[in-house]
Amino acid sequence: MAECRATPAELVSATLSLARYAAAETGRGEFREALARGTNGYLMVYAADSSAVVAVLADARVTVGMLRYQAREPIERITACAADFVRWSGATGLAGAARFGQGGPGSL
Repeated sequence: MAECRATPAELVSATLSLARYAAAETGRGEFREALARGTNGYLMVYAADSSAVVAVLADARVTVGMLRYQAREPIERITACAADFVRWSGATGLAGAARFGQGGPGSL
């Protein structure tokens, strides 16, 4: 049987959809963030306005508190620009992504 692999964008979209639904159905209000923790690290999906999400991948060495702290400023900057994303692209969807703990700029 062939293995079916989803792209990162598809995974983030599915995470966003399920988290929005879960928050609404349980009376928790509007979606803000979702966390998936695996043995090798984290996938964090944040709402950045109604037209954008930010997906952050982090190594297992990163603490959730540090992840949230380090992601806060870029998410605020993306949120400030999010209304323009739809205008620029003519479509809705994923608007930003960051990788933490991967050895690049902004790495933890």
